[in-house]
Amino acid sequence: EAFSTEAMAKLMAYRWPGNIRELKNIVERLVATVDQSLVQTQHLPANIGGMSPALSNLNINIPKKYFSDFVRGYFDGDGHVWVGYIHKERETKTLVINTGFTSCSKRFLGALSEKLRYFGVYKGTIRHGTGNSYRLNFSITGSLKLYDFMYNDLCLSGLFLNRKKTVFERYTKMRS
Repeated sequence: EAFSTEAMAKLMAYRWPGNIRELKNIVERLVATVDQSLVQTQHLPANIGGMSPALSNLNINIPKKYFSDFVRGYFDGDGHVWVGYIHKERETKTLVINTGFTSCSKRFLGALSEKLRYFGVYKGTIRHGTGNSYRLNFSITGSLKLYDFMYNDLCLSGLFLNRKKTVFERYTKMRS
């Protein structure tokens, strides 16, 4: 992603009362939600001189008490989880878990990532997949938080794909 000259000028002119963290969060949000190769001024939040809030036309409006069910259902359909070792050639190989969601909408994954942050699931990264798909991926810390969020409060529906939940449980057993 790149920024237009006008968008860059507005970013540079803004006072940044939230310090560098605010700048970092806004840039990450723009990269995750803008489906074009060039970020324009209309993509910027209104307080920085944009025409509309960053996610104004995309809102995941699920009641809080059902959001973990929504995420678990989406994960069961378009999610993935992988457990394995990396750095196998080294003396000490590293056990990792990687989870994520796939969608053709980068904006949707950006909105999902933002909403998950609200519930304490951090460190998701959006990457371009094959074709026109995108992936929201979580490594170890984010994956474990995602597991807790999706499976430790099953009081509402209790529905899930056991094969994906089993991969998380296998990882926790392998770690101990």
